[in-house]
Formats: sequence, structure tokens, C-alpha cells
Amino acid sequence: MPNRPDRAVPPIRRLPALLVLAACTLLLAAGCGSEEEQSAARATSVRAIATPSPDLATRVVGGDELVGFHLVADDENEVLTDPERFSVDHARLHAHPAEAATALRRDGFVAGTVKRFQPRQRGGLAESIAVQMRDANGAAAEAKRQFGAAFAPSPEEPRCAIRSERFEVPRVPGAVAVEIRHKVDGDVFDNTTIVFTQGAFVYQVFASGAGIHDERDELIDATQALHGRWRWNASVSPRYP
Repeated sequence: MPNRPDRAVPPIRRLPALLVLAACTLLLAAGCGSEEEQSAARATSVRAIATPSPDLATRVVGGDELVGFHLVADDENEVLTDPERFSVDHARLHAHPAEAATALRRDGFVAGTVKRFQPRQRGGLAESIAVQMRDANGAAAEAKRQFGAAFAPSPEEPRCAIRSERFEVPRVPGAVAVEIRHKVDGDVFDNTTIVFTQGAFVYQVFASGAGIHDERDELIDATQALHGRWRWNASVSPRYP
């Protein structure tokens, strides 16, 4: 009977198939677990990597006064890492506060801090805010949200805005700024908002009150000083995957 070498081939050909089957089995095993478990594992990994910068609390304007308002010391240098708490404590930063925590988490919120100033006898508020995101893309998204919130209606009187003016902030690349005049219960006051980013960080300088229009140059100076203080550290800004 002639030799039939082709009969010896199938076992050899089956070997790669067995290896492929084993590899697939390992991949399936690695993917086991519910979607919630896998999501939790990814979130844990992200939280382990994206830690707040140790200098975040200092990435705000210096000094104890801003536009004639005095520092509110009880919450100075508090760094919040929970997006829900940050969005609740600082609802003014977002046009839709109820959705802010979800948006912050989606875009890689790491931490945020706010330095507040208030007048002693009249109404008004000034703030310097620093928010750290996971990367520059997240910072750009958060900066867009914060600046958009400047145009949101006042909760006290939804149609109170009577004037809006965009203005330049020299020597701060990419900065956006607007002053919006409001009238609430017969009183006229100005809201001035300046926002810029550097790497993974978002900065906002804000002031609201009667006569704030006359203090615009001081707000610009404070923004320029803040930008100049940190621009040299742009190359070492945290970057996260």
C-alpha cells in the first residue's frame, strides 16, 4: 500500500488551533466579571493615578485683598477631591449645577480649591478658583463650562442682565473674559469673570458687586500675576493617561 503522508498532517495542523483556543479561553477568563465590577476596577485605577498636585491650594491669587474685598479665611486652602461636593459647594461655576458632578467626573476632575473675598459692609463677592483636571483636554472642557456659566441668568431674577462686554486680558494666552451688568431688586452690580488654562489646570478670577467695572484693571493685574507665577511650571504640569 503506498505511503499516505497526508494522514500524518492533521495532528500537526491541529496544534495551532489548540493554541488559539487556549488563548481565547484566557482572554475570556480575563474579561470575566460584571460590567459594574470592571467599571469599578477602572475607576479605582484612575483614582490611584490622578492625585491632586501638592501645590494646588496655592494656585490662587496672592494676598488678603482683592478689589477692596477682604479674605474669607475659614475655607482658605481647602482642596476638594469629590466632584459632587465641589459642584455643590461652588454651584456658581456651572450653568447646570445638577449636571456638573457628572460632567466633572467624565472629563477627569482631580481636585479644586477656591479662595474667597467679601466686603465688610456691602454686598459682593470675589473669588480665585483653581481646578485640576486629568489632562489639558479635560481642562479645556471645564474652562468652557465655567465661562459659559458667566452668562447664565441670575437665580433671583432670570432676566436681570442689562449689559455684556467681552474684554481682552493681555499677556495671558487663551484667556477669556466678560463683564455682565445685572439689575436685581433695583440694585445694579457687575459680574466680571476671567478664565484661562495651563496644562491640566483651570484658573478663574471672579468679582461681583456694585462698581466692579471700575476694578477691572485690578482683576486683570491679578490674573496676569497668577499666570506668570505658574507658566514656568507648565512643562511639569501633571499628565495622566
